[in-house]
Amino acid sequence: MARKQIHPGLPADATVASIVDLLPQPTEYVRRVFGRLVEWKGKKSDLRVRIGTVLRKVGPDYSIEDYIVDEDREVPLPLVAFCGVNHRELTFDQYELLKGWSREMMTYGQIQELMGRLNGFSRKQKNAT
Repeated sequence: MARKQIHPGLPADATVASIVDLLPQPTEYVRRVFGRLVEWKGKKSDLRVRIGTVLRKVGPDYSIEDYIVDEDREVPLPLVAFCGVNHRELTFDQYELLKGWSREMMTYGQIQELMGRLNGFSRKQKNAT
């Protein structure tokens, strides 16, 4: 089986969904991201995931973020970041050294839906009456 081409740089608006076809093991990567999100979801339900714009062999690093509303606009508040290779938490120094986080994020529900799609599940359509 031919290996997928991995690009060193990702667009500034990349999300987990937009790069899933570049990943060598997309289902496993998304499962691990979702698992980390579930761990933090209990602390706040509307957290989001942002990826780094450098794509490693397995997948980009990612952060879980909250946001605050300041003068009617959402301001991201990074909580924790994880290595895209082993999904271990990055230290603050490692996080600070990483430049180039995507400007787009995905919500818990969007990551959950992507994971379902990768596993062959689809949302049930409501019957039109």
